[in-house]
Amino acid sequence: MNSLPVPSESVESANSRLLSLGSLLVVGSLALAAQFYRHGDVVGALSMLLVVAAGVLFLGIGFSPNAD
Repeated sequence: MNSLPVPSESVESANSRLLSLGSLLVVGSLALAAQFYRHGDVVGALSMLLVVAAGVLFLGIGFSPNAD
């Protein structure tokens, strides 16, 4: 019976990736939502807010002490 390989990256590295991805998603999609709203595309702006919610979830997982 083979066991699963041990991941080579550390938990801190994975958490920093989640934090950077979440931050990028939140900031980028908020800027894009503002641009959509400025041009009158309310549906596009609301859909970008869903991406903001996904970024907030990534940030929450990255900041969680139980993410080990």
